Amino acid sequence: MNCAFGGNMAGDDHLSYFSFGNVEFGSWMYWVNSFVSWGVVLVVTSNLYDGQRKFLPHRYAWLRKMAEKRANTIMVDHIPEHLRSDAKLADFFEKIIPGDNNVKSAYVTKDTTHLLHLSTQLKKDEAALHQAKAQWVKNEEEGKGRPTMGGSCGGREVDCIDHYTKEIQDLQPKVAEEREKVQKQAEEVGGVNLSN
Repeated sequence: MNCAFGGNMAGDDHLSYFSFGNVEFGSWMYWVNSFVSWGVVLVVTSNLYDGQRKFLPHRYAWLRKMAEKRANTIMVDHIPEHLRSDAKLADFFEKIIPGDNNVKSAYVTKDTTHLLHLSTQLKKDEAALHQAKAQWVKNEEEGKGRPTMGGSCGGREVDCIDHYTKEIQDLQPKVAEEREKVQKQAEEVGGVNLSN
């Protein structure tokens, strides 16, 4: 249509013969193109809404078959700094979702790599202390002294109970300090678990 009735505005630009660039200024073709454009917009929009209307029952059925936590949890990314706490994130979603009591829980992720290392070491030392105390009870029954460790290759022997007690006393404040640090330094990713 642009090629036949456009008025040859493109001139020697053969690639533009079928485009809007071939229509003369002020031509009646402007009106045709505007009505065709709006017709396309209306057809596409009505098809999208119709497709969405047909799709939603399938989506709801699919969500109802899922585990509740999976179906009702939203991953949130790029959380602003002023919302990087579990309570503030929950309050934010409670305010933006219509109704009351929509949020079951909200969590902002935290980097616990160092805390995990410290906690694991603390648990190992506590287990080793428990085992050393049990060994001491057994040694007392056999008339032996407190359990020791080390002493090989010219090293000095160390009392196990004293050693692990000191290790635990050193680690406990570090674990507490790291736990507090993790609570303050939340990441920008989290999750919100919604009510049904």
